[in-house]
Amino acid sequence: MPLQVPVFKREIMNHMYSPSAYFFARTLSGMLVQVIAPILMTLIVFFGLGVPITFDGVAHFMGSSIQLALVGCAIGYMSGLMFDDDNIARGICMMFTLIFMLVSGGLNNAADYPPVVDQMQYISPNRYALENYFRVLTEHVQYNKLWERIVNEDAVLQKLGFQKGYLECHSLLAALFILFYGLAWFAIWIRNSKY
Repeated sequence: MPLQVPVFKREIMNHMYSPSAYFFARTLSGMLVQVIAPILMTLIVFFGLGVPITFDGVAHFMGSSIQLALVGCAIGYMSGLMFDDDNIARGICMMFTLIFMLVSGGLNNAADYPPVVDQMQYISPNRYALENYFRVLTEHVQYNKLWERIVNEDAVLQKLGFQKGYLECHSLLAALFILFYGLAWFAIWIRNSKY
């Protein structure tokens, strides 16, 4: 977004459109392109890795992937609209990405975080997508008879701290998208309200 600021400012001063109209047109058209990668990734994972193909599994995996991509887009637009310098906007996006990856539970056990980090994981979109991915990929795992009494999907999910469930994870991903997208819209609206 910072790269389009000079053209945007000139057009907004000429009253060609409102900041909100520009924001929604620009972001929605960009997000339509961004959903291609999660769809391709889902097809590669399910057909390439031999994951059991069920409608629910594909829907949850693809839904989480698309939601994660859209939240990432919203964070990118929010950063780009808050700062006019492209390098600062990229740095802020990278900072969010690194923090969200570190507290998602993918690199360590999410149930064993210290108190401050434990609270940070609940604003990480990666954490909710990871829980859904883990649920889909472990849903049809067959353990041998000896281990079946000790190890099952619910015990593993509880040990890892993934106890939300599909519906809550999808709902929280949608809420995070609305939060960051709303902050991006608020940034463009407040910074250009005088025009």
